Amino acid sequence: MDAPELPRLARGLLAQVAGGRDARLLVAELTGEAVALGRFQRAATAVRGRPARFRRVGGGVALVAGAGTIGVALALPGLGAIAPDKVLNRWVRGLDAGLTRAGAPGVHYFGRDHVVASGRRLGAVSQEITAEGEVLFEAIIALNRTLSLAADVRGYPTHGDPRIVSLRDVALAELAPRELTFAGVAQALAEGWAGTNGFALKSEEAPPPPAELPMWPEVDEDDTGLEWSGVADVPIGFVEALARAEGGKIAEARLRGDFLAPSSLVAEMERQVVGAPVDYGAIATRLQGVLAASPIGFLIGLKDVGVLAEAISTAARA
Repeated sequence: MDAPELPRLARGLLAQVAGGRDARLLVAELTGEAVALGRFQRAATAVRGRPARFRRVGGGVALVAGAGTIGVALALPGLGAIAPDKVLNRWVRGLDAGLTRAGAPGVHYFGRDHVVASGRRLGAVSQEITAEGEVLFEAIIALNRTLSLAADVRGYPTHGDPRIVSLRDVALAELAPRELTFAGVAQALAEGWAGTNGFALKSEEAPPPPAELPMWPEVDEDDTGLEWSGVADVPIGFVEALARAEGGKIAEARLRGDFLAPSSLVAEMERQVVGAPVDYGAIATRLQGVLAASPIGFLIGLKDVGVLAEAISTAARA
C-alpha cells in the first residue's frame, strides 16, 4: 500500500468502529518513498525541501515511511475505563508483545512517541481521540530500513536534550534471529494484541476508506499574514506557533509541533485564544481553560500549556 494512503485507511477504520462496533486492526506493508509528518507539525520548519510527504492522523515527529516500513492502525469504539492520556500506555502493550513475537529483543515503551528495542527506536507511535470518543492508535514500524530522516531533510535545529540527540534507530531485520517476511510480522503483531487484550482475531482484507474521505489536511498550509514564533525545545521535540494580532488582540493562531493531542482539542484552543490580549498570562489562562474543560483533554510531550502561550504571544508580537 502506498504510504500516503495509510491515514485515509486509519480514518476509515475510525468510521467503522463508530457506534460501538468491534475494534479494527490494520497492518499494512507500505510502499513508495515518503516523509510522514505528525498531525500538528508545520511542514515548512519540520522538513527541508519538498520530499513526498503526508500527515499521520495523530501527532508526533517526522519520520521515513514507505518501502521497508509497516503501518499499523488500531481503531476502538471508545475509551472504556482508560483515561485519555493513557491510551498510548494501554494499547502499546499489544505492539510490544507483537514485536517481541517477531523477534525483537528488549522491546519497551518509555513514554513520548516511540518504542525502542535494545535501546534503539524501532517504531513511532501516536494516537487520536475523536470528539465522539472513538480511539485510534497508530504506529509506523521499521522492518528493514530505519525511520530516521536523512540529514538534508531534517528541518529542525539540534535539540537541547541529549537523550533526544543521542537516540539511535534500528530496523527489525537487524534484530530478529531469523529471516522476516511481512506476512510473518503482521501475524505476530496481530497475535500480540490478541494475546494481550483477549481479542478474537478475524482476518480479512482491509476495505477501502469511504470515497468521501479526502487525504488528510494539506501538508503545506497557507501562512499568509501570520507571524512565526520560531521553535522551542519541549520534551518530545519542538513546538511553535503562528499568529496574527489586530488592535493588541489575537485575531488568529495556530499551534504546531511534535506534541500529541486530540485534533479537536487543538482546534478548540486555537479558536478560544482569538480575542485574547497579546499577553502571556491571558493566553495561558484561555488555553488551560480549554484543556481543563475537555473530557478528552491531554497534551503528550509538553509539561504544560505555558510553552504554547509563550509561542503564541511571541508570534503575535513579531
